Amino acid sequence: MDIINWNGDEEFSAIDAAAELPASNENRAPAGRCLSGRQLCDEFLAALELDRTSPLLTVDVSSTPQRLDVTLYDRAHSGFDYEFSVKGLDDALNWVAHLAQKSWITTEHLERFARAARNHFHCGKDGA
Repeated sequence: MDIINWNGDEEFSAIDAAAELPASNENRAPAGRCLSGRQLCDEFLAALELDRTSPLLTVDVSSTPQRLDVTLYDRAHSGFDYEFSVKGLDDALNWVAHLAQKSWITTEHLERFARAARNHFHCGKDGA
């Protein structure tokens, strides 16, 4: 049986790459904890289920090409929704700066928002 040593101070890149989920405290094992392949799969599926039932971010499908409507959620305070619209990548950068000052916003919120804005405004890997 393969055992993966998952140090709490390091990100586990295989999970992040497979699910495109940034590492966060919710996606880390306690320091020194070893996970079997089965445990790793179980925790990965649990993280996906948490995202399905309690997302950090949703995007309104009725957003226009010039506008992205976003809702961020605080998992620690159920029912707290933060809704806003973004009008381009420059505006998205302003929102990242603004959101980063909020005590309940995590790096995972910011990473997912940045990815959603990049994808919506068609700024892919080639920078176009």
